[in-house]
Amino acid sequence: MKGKLPIPADTIVGMYHPFRDVVWKGLTAGVPFKNFLITDAIRQQYPWRELAIDLLKSGQYPGWNPYTHAGTPLAANIQTALFYPLNILFFLLPFPTAWSIEVILQPLLLALFLFAFLTDIGVSKKAASIASLSLALSGFSVAWLEWNTTLHTLVWVPLALLGIERIVKQERLIWYLTLAFALVSILFAGFLQTSFYAIVVILAYAGVRLWLSGRKTTILKLSLVVIAVGALTAVQWVPTAKLLRYSAREIDQGDVLMRQDWFLPWQNLVQFVAPDFFGNPATLNYWGAFNYTEFIGYVGMIPLAFALTALFTSSGKKSFQEKFFICALVLSLIFALSNPLSRIPFQLNLPLISTAQPSRLMMIVDLCLALLAAFGLDRFFKDLRAGKGLNRHLLIALSITAATIGGLWVFTFGKTGIDMAAENLKVAQRNLILPTMLIVAAGITLMAALHLVKLRVKNKTIIHNSLFIVLFILTSADLLRFSWKFTPFSDKDYLYPQTETVRFLAQDKSPWRYITTDARIFPPNFSIPYRFQTLEGYDPIYIRRFGQLIASSQKGEPTLEPTPFHRIIRPDNYASPIVDLLNVKYVVSLTDLLHPKLEKVFQEGETRVYKNNQAFPRAFLIPNYVVPNSERQSLEQAFSMKKEDVNQSASIMEYRENEVGILVDSQTGGMLVLSDTYYPGWTATLDGTGIEIHQVLYSLRGTMVPSGRHEILYRYSEL
Repeated sequence: MKGKLPIPADTIVGMYHPFRDVVWKGLTAGVPFKNFLITDAIRQQYPWRELAIDLLKSGQYPGWNPYTHAGTPLAANIQTALFYPLNILFFLLPFPTAWSIEVILQPLLLALFLFAFLTDIGVSKKAASIASLSLALSGFSVAWLEWNTTLHTLVWVPLALLGIERIVKQERLIWYLTLAFALVSILFAGFLQTSFYAIVVILAYAGVRLWLSGRKTTILKLSLVVIAVGALTAVQWVPTAKLLRYSAREIDQGDVLMRQDWFLPWQNLVQFVAPDFFGNPATLNYWGAFNYTEFIGYVGMIPLAFALTALFTSSGKKSFQEKFFICALVLSLIFALSNPLSRIPFQLNLPLISTAQPSRLMMIVDLCLALLAAFGLDRFFKDLRAGKGLNRHLLIALSITAATIGGLWVFTFGKTGIDMAAENLKVAQRNLILPTMLIVAAGITLMAALHLVKLRVKNKTIIHNSLFIVLFILTSADLLRFSWKFTPFSDKDYLYPQTETVRFLAQDKSPWRYITTDARIFPPNFSIPYRFQTLEGYDPIYIRRFGQLIASSQKGEPTLEPTPFHRIIRPDNYASPIVDLLNVKYVVSLTDLLHPKLEKVFQEGETRVYKNNQAFPRAFLIPNYVVPNSERQSLEQAFSMKKEDVNQSASIMEYRENEVGILVDSQTGGMLVLSDTYYPGWTATLDGTGIEIHQVLYSLRGTMVPSGRHEILYRYSEL
């Protein structure tokens, strides 16, 4: 309503150059930004989707992204979420508006679908309302909200569960289609790991539910639905599987068992009762392990207490759904936490699973906690209507929750066995106040309700409704405070704005690339919205050979060692001959650079732009090309190339995302090199006749061209 965007665009102008060199809205000391931790939304998901949708609108298939990594697949990158059904919004509305609506739809649809599922299996509307609110604004939901991909994989899980329940009760085509649509939406939502978790939970629920119901023929029908969904979504997962095969993902992670961000740290379990015990990145006081976003699973103090009651309730009183999600919760926590069992998949180096961060099982943990909260609340409201007192399971749950908070208070005041910085203790103590107030308020409310129910009041419905309203308000206040604290809404003028540096670079219409010497300048993938090209890129699935070429460039000598990069490639060794070879015409810096090949051509504030006079043209001819005998020799060949030794008789006629046209007029012929990343899917024609594309100079594209005047056309296709 205020015209702001649910995306951390404030970090663009608040954290990075050349944007920080501009005074925005009179803020001479710089633009304040709310949350530095969630910049992935502006560095990955938004640029990728914007480029893909823009290409579709122009009538092109968004197969290739030439703006990062010297070229990389676009549609095959699952985080582009190219085929996601809700993308229809981008064709009806301006992109920023459609993006905002997609973000806001996540908690709304998640709450709606969970409410529908819970009420369908017999949970009261009161209990379903609080549980739906709990999941919609849970730690996982809030932490991943502005990515606009990850949370979408959870959104459709309750709808799929609803479809399964309706199929059990009445086998109608509409429910098979509902289930199929939910599965397709999950797979197209744009995040591979959480999609996998979601599909496993749904298929396990369907299999067990139908088997116990004696509907074995229905299992066969559902199997056909799953096969159909697999075939329909092959347009995404087949290119993605191909990209994974050529990527450095398997070797990029390093020894994951030694990383503190990999599993959910045991101490971070306290965030289920005190979400900001270790501080919060939005208030710049987080002192916990690695990454707040990866480890937060808060579902609200009151929902958590009622979820615990479901755990303590005797087995005979539990429904199938309650038992299933208790099992799912236990298994998710086992594999999310570091222990001998959770380490097995990584020790076995299982494909895909061994590169998936187990802490993201928090998605299933929060789903299960919200569902169990619904069952606990439903049992409580039924007991209340029957005039019963607080059952012992609820008393146990409240006692455990209160004791945990009390223990944390004792810990912070006593520094039990651990030497903690005084400022960290103060952060923890401040952030224990609200959870303490909430558990006290919940206890007083429940005791008051119990007392009133025992009185001889004719219309006890008023008491029941009032209790529900109080619990709903307490949960709302708790979760809205939690989510509002973390989530930025930014001025739309801050979303990839123009600056003088941007305008200067945009004036050069020839093919060129840039690199930066400082991480604070044009962070990787910022090149995409401006349609600039660079060697840099931020993507967990980058092409392995390109990564090795850049690793060699950084080291200053050929090396076939595994790439040292983890998601982010940002070469800054401007003296390297590989930088020249890859058509890097501009080097952007925050300090003065002294190098014979560099010439300062522009400055805006602290941002300096240097022209590289040794940059190779984008396309050139090697007259006497020698086919290397090994990868090592190919890499050495790339290092030995000199600008004066190549024939510059090739000129770019047309350069588009999926198509490059080159005119060659040479008396000698030779290997035509296009300094774009080699990748299967590119085809080439010479004067209309198909020719072979070779992988040359270790990771670039090349075609043999005879002497004379010829037109070479490169085209990219996923098929």
